[in-house]
Amino acid sequence: MKNQPASKMIRVPTPLIEFVNELSRLYRQGKKEPLYQGLRELIARVDSSCDINEFDRVSSIDSKLIADLIQRIERLESKLEPTDSVTAIRSDSSFKNEGAVTQGELAKRLGCDSSTLTKNRKKPSFDEWSRSKDPEGKAWKYLSDMQRYGLVQDKSS
Repeated sequence: MKNQPASKMIRVPTPLIEFVNELSRLYRQGKKEPLYQGLRELIARVDSSCDINEFDRVSSIDSKLIADLIQRIERLESKLEPTDSVTAIRSDSSFKNEGAVTQGELAKRLGCDSSTLTKNRKKPSFDEWSRSKDPEGKAWKYLSDMQRYGLVQDKSS
């Protein structure tokens, strides 16, 4: 293992200085492992609860990178073989076919963030929630084996 420097100079936003000082004190007291574990848990909890809309100040470079990554993912997804139960939609955000859609496509259709879909998809009321958001009043369900969303078949059909 390489020798790491004892410390490293970094810029810290002013509101966080008090917290960084406290973390540094705990670190010097030898409470490294509980500190690492606590920080990992805190970061994971905060990161998973953040809504995409909270990041309004994304730079244009980041936006371009994100858009490029989304396009790459959608190209890869379009090459996946659909299952017999649902036909995958291959055109960009096209809902002409009643098939499986990506999370991004459904989020756009329902007018919500991808993170909102992730939070709600395991709830028993997801189909009714999605129906209330869908412009055509269609209900959706999460197809975990495909990592896509499919239409709930009406009981009348």
